[in-house]
Amino acid sequence: MEEIQKLSFMVKKEGEKGLVNPRWRKCEVENITCPQCGGMLIPGFTPSPTKILYSYCSRCNDYFVGE
Repeated sequence: MEEIQKLSFMVKKEGEKGLVNPRWRKCEVENITCPQCGGMLIPGFTPSPTKILYSYCSRCNDYFVGE
């Protein structure tokens, strides 16, 4: 039987050591429409040092890079 992996979101707070659980806040988004199908993109970014902004469309199964 395959072991289930756990995904945990953590953030580094300025002035504190280590990582802590984030406080989630609702926000509005703009410019998040897939350029191919018009669906909603799922944004993400690569961690330091490169910090590349990208998005994924679950309908098209494609990734996009912000220019």
